[in-house]
Amino acid sequence: MNDNIVTGGGHLVAVPIPGTDRTYTLRAPTFGEVGAMAARQAGTPVPSDAIFVDALRQAIRDTVTDPDAQKAHLAAIDAAEDAGDELNSLYAVHGTDRTGWDADARAAIAAADRAASAAQRGRARAEWAVRDAAPLADLRRHQMQAGRREQTDLLILCLTGDDAPQDAAAVDAMPAGDVLVLYERAMKLLRPDAATEKN
Repeated sequence: MNDNIVTGGGHLVAVPIPGTDRTYTLRAPTFGEVGAMAARQAGTPVPSDAIFVDALRQAIRDTVTDPDAQKAHLAAIDAAEDAGDELNSLYAVHGTDRTGWDADARAAIAAADRAASAAQRGRARAEWAVRDAAPLADLRRHQMQAGRREQTDLLILCLTGDDAPQDAAAVDAMPAGDVLVLYERAMKLLRPDAATEKN
């Protein structure tokens, strides 16, 4: 059996944890199970990056007293958004499969990627300038909790066997490295890559 091919809900995959003697079994969830999990998670809204950026701009206006520094930080945030939009638009036109790109597409996407990376460094400096702002800390906490909740819910759904966790406390008790390996593999059960889809 090829563990990389997801045949549908119930498909089982053995996942060994590198450097240990531990192996877990993941079960591919059904469409309905994933939908129910998403519906539960929707009950706890997650602040998007757009919301975070709005709060970041406000924190800069509220706490950066030097007008030139404030203007530079706000411009850096705008530049990061514009560069990210440009890169995303190129992916929308050319797709994410690099094998299908011609030379012009590769050059355009590489240039946009470099610009987006540089712009993100500017945004990072702006974030650092207001790193102690309470509203930003609160939004980061919500984002981290949401990410952790997503990992936990997916592992409870996909792990199977006698030792499979039945609740968040059981997932919390698992080794952190195991959770990261298992979550990454479970995500592949939800989103097979192009090679898997062809099979």
